[in-house]
Amino acid sequence: MARPRPLQLASGTPKSSDYQNLTPRTPHSRAGRAEEAFSDIELTDIREADEDYQSPQQQQSKPLLTSSRDGYRSRGDEYDGRHHPGMGQKRWTFARVVSLLPLILSALTGLLLLFLIFASVQRPDTLHKIVGAIPPSEGAVDVGRPPAQQDNPVVSSASPSISTAQPSQHANSSTTHTVNLENLISYENYTIFPLKPDEYRAECSKHNSGFMKHFGGFWDVPMHGPVDVPHEENDRVCRSTITYMLDGKVGLLADLALMAQVAAMARERNRTFFVDDTYWDRGKWADYFIGVRKSQPGEEPDCLPPPPNELVACPRGARHWVINSRTAKYHLGHPFSETYENAYGHGLHRLKPIFNMARESFSNTILPNERMRHLINIARDAFQKKMAVAGASSSYLGVHIRRGDRKASSWKYHGQYLPTSEYVSAVVDTWPRVSPPSTGNSTHSIPSNPFIYLASDSPEGEREFTSSVHAENVFSLAGSRNPELAALASPMDYVQSEFDRLSLPERAAATKGMIVDFALVSGMWAADDGFAPEATICGISSSVCRLSAVALGWDRAFGELGSMGDIDETGKRWVEIDEHGTIVPVWQPFELFR
Repeated sequence: MARPRPLQLASGTPKSSDYQNLTPRTPHSRAGRAEEAFSDIELTDIREADEDYQSPQQQQSKPLLTSSRDGYRSRGDEYDGRHHPGMGQKRWTFARVVSLLPLILSALTGLLLLFLIFASVQRPDTLHKIVGAIPPSEGAVDVGRPPAQQDNPVVSSASPSISTAQPSQHANSSTTHTVNLENLISYENYTIFPLKPDEYRAECSKHNSGFMKHFGGFWDVPMHGPVDVPHEENDRVCRSTITYMLDGKVGLLADLALMAQVAAMARERNRTFFVDDTYWDRGKWADYFIGVRKSQPGEEPDCLPPPPNELVACPRGARHWVINSRTAKYHLGHPFSETYENAYGHGLHRLKPIFNMARESFSNTILPNERMRHLINIARDAFQKKMAVAGASSSYLGVHIRRGDRKASSWKYHGQYLPTSEYVSAVVDTWPRVSPPSTGNSTHSIPSNPFIYLASDSPEGEREFTSSVHAENVFSLAGSRNPELAALASPMDYVQSEFDRLSLPERAAATKGMIVDFALVSGMWAADDGFAPEATICGISSSVCRLSAVALGWDRAFGELGSMGDIDETGKRWVEIDEHGTIVPVWQPFELFR
């Protein structure tokens, strides 16, 4: 029997094609790695790395229990097998390059934006040329030169630029601005001027829409230049104006509260102040008040008002700014407070500058005309005569009851009218605290039951209150024996949406009655004899209540405030019975409407 040929080649290096690794069953084996909690992907990477060992020195030519020099566990327990020199090394394939393209493009875009920001700060002219924009110096008219002297003047209703003179933040100086074509406001879709109140509100909504429309200071001009309508150059027209439009959308005192702040801003900015009554449902401003051109003439007392088609509601930096109750929310909101409040005060202290602005306007700008002063004096004389007959002094309390379309603001009476008992309790608590001390030489006594001037829009509310106190001590327009005063009493609860249903004479009578009521219940426009209430009791939901504090004055209204702006409960004479001081601050200068 033939024996097989003996092996002549005893090499320990077999061919890779028929080589099969021998796996020792040790903790360092490949199978043992399953105990190390490697994932399937990690095991695949390790397997691929093991198969890459193609050098003869790394083949199994040594005893099975001898570790390879690149072994996994021979490097110690701190060695991370996932970072093996042969494993995890990615090849720069086409797919990998494609996967990195978004990151590369993002980095390049960031560098481009950084370059543009740098260029816009350092070399804006170069950036204008790159993007094809017109620099202000090339597309604007200098207001410092008359139009006839401009280089290459353009005579057209759609001029490529207009000039505006905008006062600076310093009261005694002004700043020249130019307006580019891109910043022009177009009124081409309107044919009736001035625009209606809701149309001005629509223009404000359009102007304030978009990104980053509310940055900058209250009076700052936008970086891209002023926004305005075209103006016809006329030296007789006022250089810069602010107009308050009486739109007939809110109550009389709500309008006056807003107007007081607008008039104060006109004084501060050296801008001529006007009142527009085109759409007022109460008649003409001159029917009740002195013309503001007389009471607040400004720096240009003889200038003409601007053409109505040049009035702009937004932005407020326009040459001829107009504001009404519908657009006030775009101007008298948070930016206004940030600008005019006392930034270093707490609580009510923050509002003192705005309070003083309103008080100055009611002292010097918003003044009743001669006819209204006559009616106010008639009511004062009749009330004083009634107190004199009773042998009482001239001290009294003012009480204002508001119903109609005004419900309580507090949650306690949410959706309801303030009950009459709240007013009666406030009278009982307030009078002993504020009544002047009697003197031995006085011919008039201080009654335990005070005299009360009652102002109310509600005949029913007036009857309820009168029946709850000494009726003989209550004076009101409705209860007056003077027919001229009785004709001014409110015929029904005041509802703004129903006010226009009355005839114009009825609306005018109600307006006069409101002015007389406000003067006596608050002491506004008091005569030289100082006949004014010792305190005013009211609910904060009414604008009459807000402005009654202004009439009383800061110290009399709120007493000696604490360091944190807390109202003085023992010294206050402005008695608010709706929220009872639960809302901070306890007083607000005006109301903003939608």
